[in-house]
Amino acid sequence: MKKIIITVLAIPLLLCASCAINAPKTTLGSLAQVEKKEQVVTDEAGTIKAEAEQILYLLSFEGQKEIKYEPDSSSYYPLVDSSGQQYLPVFMGSPNNDGTLAGKEWKLNGSMTAKENGKLVFVGTATLPTPKAVFVYAVPKNASGLALKDGDQTYPIS
Repeated sequence: MKKIIITVLAIPLLLCASCAINAPKTTLGSLAQVEKKEQVVTDEAGTIKAEAEQILYLLSFEGQKEIKYEPDSSSYYPLVDSSGQQYLPVFMGSPNNDGTLAGKEWKLNGSMTAKENGKLVFVGTATLPTPKAVFVYAVPKNASGLALKDGDQTYPIS
């Protein structure tokens, strides 16, 4: 009887441990979920719809309440495909109870800085209302080998 109870208790623990091991730990937190959608509703940008021949990738992260943005473009967390093409997030927010994404509650502390190419980028930190963040990317449907670029690390997106 003890063997049965131990086995019944051990299986869920092993399954949970394997899930935790497989969730990549990034500077944005643990990559908890990857979803593909045609559209997403936000509090700021309204409904974001994928254009023809695109799909929206929603990457959900858990565990961080602060995100740092540095002048180096690699800190903007692009998705890269097998050809090296980069896709920057089109929206970042935290999930609301009603299924929308809220970016208004993110508190930004920093400034806009000009880069060599004349482009303005935000440099500073974003403080999140909860330790959950969702990054939305518009990516061509035919893109292959997608990975999240996080500094010098890349994390394959399945």
